[in-house]
Formats: sequence, structure tokens, C-alpha cells
Amino acid sequence: MGVRVVATLLSVGVAAATAAATVAAWDAGPDATTGGSGGGRCPTGRAAPSWAPNRCYVACPPRAVRTDPSTCVHTIRWRGNTHLWVANGAVTLLARSTSPAARAAAAALNGTACRDAWESGMWGEDLLGRADNPLDGDRRGTHFFNARGVRYDGRKTSVVTYTYLWKSTDNSALKEMATLVSRLGSLIDPSVETCKTLGAALHYVTDMMPFHSSGYSAFSSPPLLHAVAEYYVPTIQAAHPPVGGWSSTSGPGRGAGVEAAFVAASVESNKLAPALISAFADGDGDDSCTMTPDAPVVYRGYCFLGDPAVDREVGRALALGYDTTATWLAELWRTKAMT
Repeated sequence: MGVRVVATLLSVGVAAATAAATVAAWDAGPDATTGGSGGGRCPTGRAAPSWAPNRCYVACPPRAVRTDPSTCVHTIRWRGNTHLWVANGAVTLLARSTSPAARAAAAALNGTACRDAWESGMWGEDLLGRADNPLDGDRRGTHFFNARGVRYDGRKTSVVTYTYLWKSTDNSALKEMATLVSRLGSLIDPSVETCKTLGAALHYVTDMMPFHSSGYSAFSSPPLLHAVAEYYVPTIQAAHPPVGGWSSTSGPGRGAGVEAAFVAASVESNKLAPALISAFADGDGDDSCTMTPDAPVVYRGYCFLGDPAVDREVGRALALGYDTTATWLAELWRTKAMT
């Protein structure tokens, strides 16, 4: 008998929702070798719940608790903000740097008034009218940019965003970023308006993660994995904090300018896409889930919750994101505030 895994979703900024996952591999039956009487000594991979201490059931997934013979309740926090998490990681690296441009950028972004403004500007780029929308020709592809010319599945492509109903677009995150940068005021003691515009530009810089740099959209296979994975990452991102400080001499995109730093972020992130998507979509187990983190998003596929391979690949992508975002900010300050 399969276990019904109910994911209790605690959302930030949206109403709480629930999702159910039918997982064939998580058999809820009693331990066959003991006839169901575990005596408090369950074999590896099985556990006795508090309400039935003498029965051994197959252990629930990580961070889940069995509430009856066929149900595990898994509590996770959806809808965190990975854009902000990555940007804060970048600012942390810059603050630890010995580069004058890096430290100046960190000081400006950590100023109370500026921080409030840039966080607001960053958030606003995912709201109605600014979010990427495949049904809107003006917004389709605006949050994607593939500078490497290689898709998530390893095939070469000339499409720099993604294809929807066999159509691509001239829009791109690179163009959005460049337009916003052109509107910036002085970065020396930046105004609130400049900080807000900077935050909007930072949104597209922090979009340069593996899905967005390889054309892996919500319509790619398996459908809606992109959306659900982005809901899930905030639940594990705290396990991957920024390490060390930013170096002005070692790493991609240094010293080449703002646009080149953005392009380098896309290229390096693109290289991580196959392993990350494989971890989310394939895994090593046979578990199959249905997740509904936020209607109308419904994902059916490999149950990646708690998979160590997913955690590892997300950690790699985040570490790169901290570094490339820090590089973009340092280049912005070096070219526009330090000359």
C-alpha cells in the first residue's frame, strides 16, 4: 500500500495551501519480519510512530511525521525569496572583500533607506506586468538569457530565452538589465529612486541561475518542474550560506564591465543546468509525487523532497549565484562610481 504524503505548505505573502503526494515506494505496511510488533526496535528504514510504538512502518520522508498508517505530514515553507537570498549572499561577499569598489557597493546596499528601496525594486519585477509571461509578447522571455548557446538538455540553440508554441522572442533578461542600468542615477550616496532601479536590475542578475540561463521553462519536461523547484529552493537555501569574500582577480567576469559580468553569469550558470535538472527530475528513487504549492501550479513527477543530490546541486548553483552577482555589483561600482 502506498503512503499518501500531505505537504503542508506555509507560504510567505500568500494564503497557506496543501498538496498531496502518492508515493508508491513509501510502503506504509508493518515490518514483515516482526509481524508488526517492533517493540521499539525497528530495523533500518522503518520507524515506530508515537501513537503506535510497537509497530514498525516504513520511515516517512525527511522532515515528515506519520499521522496515521497511510499518511505522512511534511511541513515546509514555500514562497521564500531566492532573489533576495542570492543578492544578500553577494553583498556579504562584497563586504568581506579587500576591493574598494566591492566594499563601496556593499556599504551602499546595506544602508537602511537604500536597502528598503532596492529590495522593493527587486520584488516588483515578479509582479503582474513585470513578470515573465509567455502569453504577453512584451514580457515573454524577459527573465531568461542563454549566453552560451546550449540548452538544458545539451543541444545547441540560437534561442536566448525559451520557445513557447514554437515561438521565441527578441526580449531577454540582458536587455531588461541594460535598460534599467541606463536609468540609474549616481551611485555615490545613491538616492532612493536609484536604489529602487538598482534592485530591479538586480532581479535580472539573480535570474541568471541554471533554469533561466538554459531555456528551461515551466513548459519544459517534466511540465511545471521549473515552478515547483523554485518554490522548493527557499526551504533549503539556508543550508548553503556564502563562504569567504569576493576576489577581484579570481573568477569569471572580473574587470570586463557590467554587461560582460552579466554574460559571464549566464555562461557559468548554464553549465550547471544538466546536473541540477537531472537531480530534480530523475533522482535515484522510484517515488512519484503530485505537488500543488500554489494554484494553478500542479507538478507530477519525481518526489525530490529531501533528496541529497538536489541539495548538493542547489548548493552549487547558489554559490555561483553569490559570486556572479557580487561580480556584477562590483563591476557596476567600479565603472560608474569609482572613476
